[in-house]
Amino acid sequence: MADCLPEFAADLTALGVNVLFVEYRGYGASSGEPGLARLLDDVPAIVKVLPITPSQLVAFGRSLGSLYAVELVHCFPESAGLIIESGIADPLERILLRVRPEEVDTTAADLAAEVRARLDPEPKLRAYTGPVLVLHAKEDTMVDSSHAMRNASYAKRATLRFLPEGDHNSIFEDNREEYLAALSEFLKGIAMAARPDS
Repeated sequence: MADCLPEFAADLTALGVNVLFVEYRGYGASSGEPGLARLLDDVPAIVKVLPITPSQLVAFGRSLGSLYAVELVHCFPESAGLIIESGIADPLERILLRVRPEEVDTTAADLAAEVRARLDPEPKLRAYTGPVLVLHAKEDTMVDSSHAMRNASYAKRATLRFLPEGDHNSIFEDNREEYLAALSEFLKGIAMAARPDS
């Protein structure tokens, strides 16, 4: 993760927030074996060891990581906010681009039911009452912009920002100023709402 966006942590801390990046199990320096549903189980364990309460936490998920950020606010609905960048609104659609049900020894109906039961962000986003920021490159060719529109429509308090430049993996670098401005505005809104006099 640090190799992908070496300056991102510094950019975020410059906005006045503390940052914790979490690798998927089995990736980077993390031990364990990855698995889409298995990674969901890591979310509560990570939050429970943090030295802050969930009400002080803003979950941030990029691409596939959006599913786990959504899981965080589902498990901890008191979380202060959620940021979804280049997120996935339909995990089944993405899975079926890579595998056929018979390749994983299941049927299409059983796969759809399992994905809906564990990975579907729609009911989790609909239940979350905190603020949500959805960022997406307008011309993302890997996860098209309809995913951003769907995720924003599922959330009760969403701000949807399409960024004009870049693609799935260059959204931050190609829109740096606008991207950081959107994050700053969102985080300031959360901080203002948390002030006792507001």
